[in-house]
Amino acid sequence: MDALSPHLGGPSRPPPSDLAHLCAALLDGIATPDEAKSRWAAACALVSAYPDQEAPQVAAAQVLELQRGPDSLLETWTALHRRFPQNRLALRMALRWLARAGRRDDASALIEAACLKPATTV
Repeated sequence: MDALSPHLGGPSRPPPSDLAHLCAALLDGIATPDEAKSRWAAACALVSAYPDQEAPQVAAAQVLELQRGPDSLLETWTALHRRFPQNRLALRMALRWLARAGRRDDASALIEAACLKPATTV
């Protein structure tokens, strides 16, 4: 299950001008899985506050990643890639977890879909 999906259903409000700074601060100085676990609630609160914003979701997924253990990383990164297909980190991490799971065909399909460009008419 995507670990972020329970935090995405609420009402959206305009993001603060320092949202990128808040997301960076969330990740700043995490050196151990326990430190990452201690910031998980704050990461989820940020996602809940701004459910349509990319930066809090990516930061929260990174906090989850730094916990070094949650089973939901594959689902979380692939869902994040679906929500924000232009986010390169989400694509890279989804591919990483698909490869770790031995799902090479799914990884190839994801790469192919990411590389497809809409036809342009002249």
